[in-house]
Amino acid sequence: AFSAAEVENLVVECLSALDVTGSAFSASAAANHIFVNIVAATSVIPQLDIEDVVRSIAERYSDKLQALRVSEMEIKVTVKLSEDSAPVPLWLVVSNPTSLVLKVDTYVQVKEAGMPTVLRGVGGRKGELEGTEVMAPYPISRPLDAVRTRAMKSTGTLYVYDWLEVFEAAVENAWDAYEASRPLVHVRRPRRLLQSVELVVRSKSDAERWDAEDMSDLELQEVSRPPAQNDVGMVAWLVTLFTPEAPGGRQMVLIANDITHAVGSFGTREDAVFFLASQLARDRRLPRLYLAANSGARIGMAESIQKKFRVAWAKEGDPTSGFRYLYLTPSDYEAARQKGAVKAELTLEDGDVRFRITDIIGEEEDLGVENLMGSGRIAGETSRAYDDVFTLTLVVGRSVGIGAYLVRLGHRTIQSKAQAPIILTGFQALNKLMGRGIYTSNDQLGGPMVMHPNGVSHMLAANHRDAVQKAIGWLGFVPTVRGGPLPSLDITGADSIDRGIGFHPEPNTPYDPRHLVAGCVSDIDGSWQSGLFDKDSFVESLDGWAMTVVTGRARLGGLPVGVIMTEGRMVEALHPADPADATSMEKKTAQAGGVWFPDSAYKTSQSIRDFQGEDLPLFIIANWRGFSGGQRDMFDEVLKYGSYIVDALVGYKQPIFVYIPPFAELRGGAWVVVDSTINAGCMEMYADSDARGGVLEPNGAAAIKFRRKHQVAAMHRCDDKMQALDAELAAAQDGDANTGAVAEIQARIAAREEQLLGIYEQIAVAFADLHDTPGRMASKKVIRAEVPWQTARPYFYWRLRRRLKEFDLCRR
Repeated sequence: AFSAAEVENLVVECLSALDVTGSAFSASAAANHIFVNIVAATSVIPQLDIEDVVRSIAERYSDKLQALRVSEMEIKVTVKLSEDSAPVPLWLVVSNPTSLVLKVDTYVQVKEAGMPTVLRGVGGRKGELEGTEVMAPYPISRPLDAVRTRAMKSTGTLYVYDWLEVFEAAVENAWDAYEASRPLVHVRRPRRLLQSVELVVRSKSDAERWDAEDMSDLELQEVSRPPAQNDVGMVAWLVTLFTPEAPGGRQMVLIANDITHAVGSFGTREDAVFFLASQLARDRRLPRLYLAANSGARIGMAESIQKKFRVAWAKEGDPTSGFRYLYLTPSDYEAARQKGAVKAELTLEDGDVRFRITDIIGEEEDLGVENLMGSGRIAGETSRAYDDVFTLTLVVGRSVGIGAYLVRLGHRTIQSKAQAPIILTGFQALNKLMGRGIYTSNDQLGGPMVMHPNGVSHMLAANHRDAVQKAIGWLGFVPTVRGGPLPSLDITGADSIDRGIGFHPEPNTPYDPRHLVAGCVSDIDGSWQSGLFDKDSFVESLDGWAMTVVTGRARLGGLPVGVIMTEGRMVEALHPADPADATSMEKKTAQAGGVWFPDSAYKTSQSIRDFQGEDLPLFIIANWRGFSGGQRDMFDEVLKYGSYIVDALVGYKQPIFVYIPPFAELRGGAWVVVDSTINAGCMEMYADSDARGGVLEPNGAAAIKFRRKHQVAAMHRCDDKMQALDAELAAAQDGDANTGAVAEIQARIAAREEQLLGIYEQIAVAFADLHDTPGRMASKKVIRAEVPWQTARPYFYWRLRRRLKEFDLCRR
């Protein structure tokens, strides 16, 4: 009888046998194969149950399978699929060519008329063995194993055509998470999770091989073809994803370097593919994703001339004397001239006819500056794409030169932690330039410990699959087309719109601002304290850079929004030492919470621009006391970056809600740069009942406008004893009292003033504070309404819904 335990025992025996004999394999041995044949003709097991059993076993022993270099595990099971059916042999082939996505392909034996028995995929799914004869010999290796190995050895990345499988697995994981968060709701998944067509460049003039000299002669064609048919080191697809927020399908343009083609370098043909694919994304207003793993602009030399040139020595026959010029013989020159490969001057040297080389053009493609021109073209295209559509770059291998600039020009970046530096020049070249071995790896120049703290990388990924998973999650916040409706998720069974907010900050108590929006687990009883937005929806970005500001994306009642909020606690900014400067040292700078510094002001403005490019409504949870205006910060351009916030808000075209939460404050220049009048058509300001806002903090305002003389006047007006002393003094001065008596009363008054000074200083601060209340803000119409924190969630949800409808009507 068929049982999961029996299948597992058989697989373990096979693995043990491989393990015992493993010492006989060479270190480079690969493509080991396991075959298990199980005959249980009387057992009735549904096909999906068998797949689940095999998949769970493969997942449980995945590390062992990889360690023993098992490329495929094939399990043949002969069972009944129902009580009244005959036994059927099923072939389940388990493989994991990328080490990231486990594949289980199920086949059935089919005897077709006049044809041998072949394998056919079950349920319309076609695997690699589709149509293969049952008795066909096993291949020594799979078709793409060699290029997969080259890609992994080159920069630890995947072969370019394997990425689609990783994206499909990421969409499946997204559906798993969606179902898990709604255990009481029946979720219907689409049958297909991903569809794709390759975008192939063709010549409009039907030329057999195209080049990039005349871009107007090139066009993209949508082609369905097997992997590895490309002759260009850049591959693009039009991909349709069926995700939880878009179960009917959403399209994106996916562009990727092929690291196995000329080491992933950018030549003119690669630039043309990138340019046309990005242009297609802009024309259709689709998201554009770029998988970066490259070696920068291509460097070449004219090998045809390199094999034929001669040297004119300063002293004939003496190479140590130096040389005067390089030349070609008449026959070599004529052959090169006809191909336009060289320019030269006729020279006579002792009766010998020579052609002195002045310019090497080369008959080969992509030797030099033409590649830089192509790089400039795609750099400009990427900058335009960031303004026009959603751009996202996944750095999944080293990205050099123009590759690094494309990363930054696309702005939104997810960087893998391993073997994925973003650099302008390799560390070996820098060491050679400096004449000594300073750097030991490219990670010192552009690894995650450099690019995450400086804000180039928005997120870090543990591996390539994690990078793709984060990309799918990011896409979930973005409309299917630029300017389209927001992708809403049904939160039934996961959260409630009308609930209150469980987390409530305490006065004068530091807390993590993420708890305001995402909620947290109570330290007291372990219960869940909800935040403003939907449970588990907040995704932080740029968390390694400028940590006095927190930015990310979340959902409110299923609607995606951008979030910017203040970190109220003290943080440290790290400035690493530079190995190239022997005098430099690592430096940590303390940054106070609730203050905008140059880096956090820049982060705020950059995040606003990113959210605008994603068509997201924006929530600013404000708790800033102002900008840091010391000499160092003024020199570091805090004024410039603060003004960038205003620039970004002026250009925003979606609803913006500025909210001051409980026991938070917004003051001075910090209020100015987020005031609703900056973009009155889009911005609205709100405050909690315990929030405050004003030019200065109450202590500062009281020190200027409620000084000691004002406090003394208040004492004489409000204190009964002081009033009695004043009356006694007036009577003494009006009567015949001697000078000593008057002086004694004045001394008692002065003593009373000193006695009351402490409490009246507090009264002055309290009086100043009463000028900063939400009641006064609302009366002066600087905020739209006073919104208590406890009811802020339903209030802002319905307000957001209304504002989105208003914006939609205005666009129409």
